[in-house]
Amino acid sequence: MPVNTLFLLSLGDIDALGIYFNNLTNALVTPRGNVPVVRRFGHSFLLWDVSLQIFLTESIDCFLTTTELQRLHRRFGHPSVSRLQRVLERAGQEVNREALEYLTKYCAHCQRYGQSPSRFRFNLRDDVSFNCSIMVDIFYISAQPVLHVVDEATRYQTGRWLSNISAKTT
Repeated sequence: MPVNTLFLLSLGDIDALGIYFNNLTNALVTPRGNVPVVRRFGHSFLLWDVSLQIFLTESIDCFLTTTELQRLHRRFGHPSVSRLQRVLERAGQEVNREALEYLTKYCAHCQRYGQSPSRFRFNLRDDVSFNCSIMVDIFYISAQPVLHVVDEATRYQTGRWLSNISAKTT
């Protein structure tokens, strides 16, 4: 049984074999016939067997290299893991969360300038009484009502899902 392999050919090898790459049909034209070529990651790969093509498309989890992930992390302003994951998922990339956590953990800029975990803080104002005035808003997420309440004095906020928007439930 033949072993599926990928070959890297230099221009000298291509000239010596009398073959050429047809980029319009994605095929390597040889004197014995055409060999299919698949483009991935900006490179062309020779496929010697159909099972190899299935193996390549199913076995690769992340299409971005570590260097590309580091570049994206830097260019998006060193976002948190969850924010970078959301951006990559919206772009249609498969994301490995452990790789993003490792990237953020060992990023020199994030280590130097990142915020330390903080505790809940609030300012009490002299002219406003605690729990005297609250701001209430109802908005919808996926057609479900959500109650959002903010205390004016402490700026403490909370939210709850509502079963309906009647005055009794609210």
